[in-house]
Amino acid sequence: MSELRGKRCDNGNWAKGSLLCWKDGARHICEKDSDSTHLTRHSVRNRTVGQYTGLKDKNGNKIFAGDVVRFGDDIYQIVFADACFWISDPNNHYSMELHIPIGMGLDDILGRCGLEVIGNIHDDPDLLKANDG
Repeated sequence: MSELRGKRCDNGNWAKGSLLCWKDGARHICEKDSDSTHLTRHSVRNRTVGQYTGLKDKNGNKIFAGDVVRFGDDIYQIVFADACFWISDPNNHYSMELHIPIGMGLDDILGRCGLEVIGNIHDDPDLLKANDG
């Protein structure tokens, strides 16, 4: 099951878990409680929902669609488009597909080349402007 996250409507904090989508367009994230025996459903802002890529940065942080990452001296956004996760520049020119055949160890490759999550487009939109000078 894929892990998703979204900003809660009630307090703006992130909820992580499984996504429920309703016919009226509402979105909820079902999050496991700390004891892992109960689920709590949180209403989330639709535009903030992003899926975990299955990859981690050089510090072991999970990388989600919507994250802002530093790659070398440049800053990029993680996007999901054309059925793939991509590293995209601030002008939305796709730069690198986050996909390598099984067995290639993409987590290791991304960690060694210094990819680092530094924020996300919802909490830190100005991070992308720093690259747009």
